[in-house]
Amino acid sequence: MVPWAIIDAVANGKRAARGIQEFLGRAAPASRFSLRFEKVPTRQYVRSEDYDLLPREAPPTTDLGRRTGISEVETAYDEASARTQGERCLACHLQTIYDAQKCVLCNRCVDICPENCLKLVPLGDTDLDDEQIDAAREQAGVAAGATASAMLKDDERCIRCGLCAVRCPTDAMTMELLYYEEGRVGT
Repeated sequence: MVPWAIIDAVANGKRAARGIQEFLGRAAPASRFSLRFEKVPTRQYVRSEDYDLLPREAPPTTDLGRRTGISEVETAYDEASARTQGERCLACHLQTIYDAQKCVLCNRCVDICPENCLKLVPLGDTDLDDEQIDAAREQAGVAAGATASAMLKDDERCIRCGLCAVRCPTDAMTMELLYYEEGRVGT
């Protein structure tokens, strides 16, 4: 199972609970949502060495003979194990942001990506129909018939290593933190 699926499941559960509460006539307190982005200075973004080689360690569990009734089976990691497992975090709230206006098509980000999740392809090789390609050309200021490229990224394969941003000579690829904050209206 991919980590984002678990996060989405929790968010969908919260939405369902609010919907059920509203349906039963007990309207939930009004909430406000805000998004905040924070650019991470490229040279400050680091991952621990060999984070991708750390094996997943199952949490310790209570001995089978000591389990009774309905009780929690998994116990907490010790501090060293918790820190090691924390190093494996993919930092889902951290995203690579691509600015096509700054890109010089050097392909360095594609070359360094360890998961091969970035591709720089001719615009005609995308799944876009002619109308969408014309709109993309117009938005980018590229004349009809001129060569144009598209940056494709597979977010499911991206491990947020930041190598693409570090390697980019023009700051066209950057790393940004996304903060999704929920609060009650009036707070």
